[in-house]
Amino acid sequence: IFSAVFFSTFICIRFLFALFSGPGRMPEKPTAEEAQRRIDSGAVVAIHFTAQWCEPCKDLDAALDQLQGSFPAVQFLSVDCEVHPALTEKYKVESVPHLLVFRNGSAKGSVSGAKIPQIVELLQTVTGYLHDSSIPLEDRLKTLINRSEVMLFIKGTPSVPRCGFTAQILELINATGVKYDHFDVLSNEEVRQNLKKVSNWPTFPQVFVKGQLIGGLDVCRELKENGELEQSLGLTKKTPGEGPLTADDVQRRIDSGAVVALHFTAEWCEPCKDLDAALDQIRGSFPTVQFLSIDAEKLSTLTEKYHVESVPHVLVFRDGNVKGAVSGAKINEVRKLLETVTGYLHDSSIPLDERLRRLINSSEVMVFMKGTPEEPRCGFTGQMVDLLKEVGAKYSSFDIGTNEEVRQGLKTYSNWPTYPQVYFKGQLIGGLDVCRELKENGELEQALGLPGKK
Repeated sequence: IFSAVFFSTFICIRFLFALFSGPGRMPEKPTAEEAQRRIDSGAVVAIHFTAQWCEPCKDLDAALDQLQGSFPAVQFLSVDCEVHPALTEKYKVESVPHLLVFRNGSAKGSVSGAKIPQIVELLQTVTGYLHDSSIPLEDRLKTLINRSEVMLFIKGTPSVPRCGFTAQILELINATGVKYDHFDVLSNEEVRQNLKKVSNWPTFPQVFVKGQLIGGLDVCRELKENGELEQSLGLTKKTPGEGPLTADDVQRRIDSGAVVALHFTAEWCEPCKDLDAALDQIRGSFPTVQFLSIDAEKLSTLTEKYHVESVPHVLVFRDGNVKGAVSGAKINEVRKLLETVTGYLHDSSIPLDERLRRLINSSEVMVFMKGTPEEPRCGFTGQMVDLLKEVGAKYSSFDIGTNEEVRQGLKTYSNWPTYPQVYFKGQLIGGLDVCRELKENGELEQALGLPGKK
């Protein structure tokens, strides 16, 4: 058990390090022939099938960029489905974003959608301890079983079950509200065959709690009928009168002054479920934050009060006020917003200039703007976003509307009175007029460290 906990902790630390570290190398964009050659070499290759018009593909490319440092043995490639249709058809890719992971020339697993937690799990599986023959197989399986307090071994994934029994057990488990991890037994034949021996259970799905087998679908059904499933999964029974959060409960949390991350969701929204799972993954990194998830349709008074127009949508509060918002299932932007609201920017023991210096250097190219790239809140910001998009710049951004101290202090720090402001490697390039002039002179790409322009 100790080894299992140690390994899980180690993986979490590696993953968090990757998320918090600076930019890495973007996935390569090879020809179809080169991509196939990499696959045939037997190396571990992660191919992201993408399209230029797909915004979630761009988000996933950025997230994969962050992950590369945690998986040095993996070759990350990005293939445009429309540019390379032969490769797309060969591997039966029907939608984007879609990630396939290969090892020894064969596909070992796939993830449809920009679902970073599932991609991390797949890469850990293909590259990690499950393939380390120096560790006895039984120990590897025990480590896998203990990866989460509640662990499901299923065919497919929660979003794409690949057999009727898996779909039924997911419906049972999801109805309890328990948090769980899962493993797709179709992605690893060694696990699929040998877990049957370790658990002495011949079929799938299988449900484990704290390393102990609960059973399969029939057992879980029986537990549900007897009112014992929640208890078997480690859930405490609700006290009389306890129920879902009300609008008053949520508002009381906000008014308390605590940091609250409020996810507006809807039952019919698949990206909302993905974001809930991703928020659960980062919860441990923000112990001072209260993570709440509410149905935007059922608690419509809050939805209207905070002007939420689409789901998924996350609002972060501090001292009773909204400090920032993220529209869409963009976990990296949510994480960045939480870092800003909870982190060093609010630590008055650190001089303001030092806090600003850290913020400026948090990305190679850093843009301070009003709003976000997706939702600019002034015309100058919108024009700057378009300009940077034209030259293909990869950058991080900070919404100065979320922090008045940064908004005023940065003007003094940079000796530049207006926004937006663009920095490269910690040095101010300038505002919109400067960047326009650099673009007209063919010098903007060089100023931003982009290759291919002199």
